[in-house]
Amino acid sequence: MACQGQTEPVQASANAQTTAAAIETTMPADTATATIEPTPTEAISEPTDTAAPATSTPAAASTVTIDDLLEVLEEIDALQNGSAGIALKQALAAAKLLDWAEGTTMTRDGIAEVISDYMGSLSDPEAVGAFCINFNIVSDLPQKIIDGDASTLGTVSSAGYTLAHSAYTQAKWEILLSAYTKCLPGMYTSYADLAAFDAETGWAMFDYWDMLRGEEAADWLVAQEGYSEADAQEYADNMADSEFIEKNTNPRLRVVDMRSVSITMMYHADGTPVLDAVPVALTYSEFISLYAANPDGVLHSYFYYITVSGGEVTEVGQPYWP
Repeated sequence: MACQGQTEPVQASANAQTTAAAIETTMPADTATATIEPTPTEAISEPTDTAAPATSTPAAASTVTIDDLLEVLEEIDALQNGSAGIALKQALAAAKLLDWAEGTTMTRDGIAEVISDYMGSLSDPEAVGAFCINFNIVSDLPQKIIDGDASTLGTVSSAGYTLAHSAYTQAKWEILLSAYTKCLPGMYTSYADLAAFDAETGWAMFDYWDMLRGEEAADWLVAQEGYSEADAQEYADNMADSEFIEKNTNPRLRVVDMRSVSITMMYHADGTPVLDAVPVALTYSEFISLYAANPDGVLHSYFYYITVSGGEVTEVGQPYWP
């Protein structure tokens, strides 16, 4: 998963200088009979309060670099969920990420460009999905650090890391989090295949696709498969009720936390299939039991229908399809 990046604006300032011209006055030439009147004593005027020239305060310099961010992203990518000491490693990466956010002056778009480029450098869609799962897990911790959560702060300390700041700016962390979110593919209600599931974390990777039937299927066959319009229409008209064309032109995977959604499956928790065409509702714990008992049933048997409301996934289910 990747997104388009934007470039960082560059600020420039200029100082204008003014010079004062000296003005000379000369007396007219004296005549022989002229008398010089004594010069009256000039009154000394009180100095007036004049505003000091306005000076612009230079923007605070960034105390961190893009390379520093890339190092943290690499640490997040390398996390192995379920491995020994993973909680300490996650807290360490979270603390470094928060410190970077506090020290940078980059905009959201600039940060998003760096994250997008890093994600684009990964080997394949599943590698990007794994990175996103790790980032999502790590990104829950900086807010706890900002809020002063004693347990999280203790884990950071146990990881051997000393936070660079005594307090953190909420807006700066939100800018970095928003930059990351901008790099993710949009979530919407769709059919999908389950590409991978991590029982250790509860996160799943889904490959979205569109179901084409009727006129949409005929148009696809003409545009993508080289059918004539007549042949494409005939093919579409003769498709059985259960037949469809799967349109999948985007390799990006979308990650979903299965712990936070409603789940319906064509299998019971013990791995046995349902006896009718009605999917059964499972708790997350039951879904884990099903995955342990029948991983093929979870991964390779039925496709899924993902329901999204307000930008958030609310339900993941296997629909019955004859």
